[in-house]
Amino acid sequence: VDLGSIRDVDGIALSIGPYFSEYPRVLAIDTSEDRHVWMSQWSGRGAPKAIAGALRDPAWVPLAVGFRFTRARWVRLRQLGTDPPFYWAIAELTVFGR
Repeated sequence: VDLGSIRDVDGIALSIGPYFSEYPRVLAIDTSEDRHVWMSQWSGRGAPKAIAGALRDPAWVPLAVGFRFTRARWVRLRQLGTDPPFYWAIAELTVFGR
């Protein structure tokens, strides 16, 4: 995700909407100011985030991930795990910061 300029970011929320089984199995979130040097901000299993999101908002199922404020222009989401019968869907993505 290109934010257009360097910003202070501290989290993302990706909603899987009606694609309940298509959450990221293992997700990594990285940030960069220049697309050459990437900093890992968070990585972990998607299932607990999907369950929490479904309980909060069953229509959108937002997977929310927070991390320490960091300066970035780009935010990269990487799927590190797989489950062959299912894909990874993103109905909506929000980047948080200031």
